[in-house]
Amino acid sequence: QYTEVNPFEAGENGLDALHPFRRVPVLEWDGFTVYETQAQLDMIALKCGSLYPEGDRARVRMRQVMGIMDNYGYQPMVRDVFGTAIYGPREGVSPDSTRISKGLEGARTVLAALDDIAQEGLVLTGRQITLAECYLAPMIDYFVAYGPAKEMFAHHIALNKWYLGVGRRPSLAATRPDWLEEYT
Repeated sequence: QYTEVNPFEAGENGLDALHPFRRVPVLEWDGFTVYETQAQLDMIALKCGSLYPEGDRARVRMRQVMGIMDNYGYQPMVRDVFGTAIYGPREGVSPDSTRISKGLEGARTVLAALDDIAQEGLVLTGRQITLAECYLAPMIDYFVAYGPAKEMFAHHIALNKWYLGVGRRPSLAATRPDWLEEYT
């Protein structure tokens, strides 16, 4: 079961009881509540199986993709670009073009690194869904909702090929907010 909540509506949505930092997502599985996305993905992988790639190098690359997004990708791509150019205006906040530009600039190195990893062929290939795909695909979904970001992304051939394949999966579509469709 999937429930959409606004983490900025303090106390009104029950999130305070599930996550001490009032962030999303929160996963509840058989009465066990887990917050922090990487821990949630490990829980899903343990329950569902086959989300870890074969081979030591591929597993290391999978974790590297997740680390790249945590440390270098999330802020510029999701917070600065998507949050400022798409989400903020939906909530009545005027876009900050300086922050959007900073986010696009920060995304350049991230996209180049991810494209190199996709070209290498250990993960982000479309042959197998791993935790890297589960982690990265929703963030790319948000990033490319902004037209200039989508244009930038299209230049990263291997990464774009991977995303076009994974983006069609029903599992990604099922977790995509309905309103995001108007930007794709």
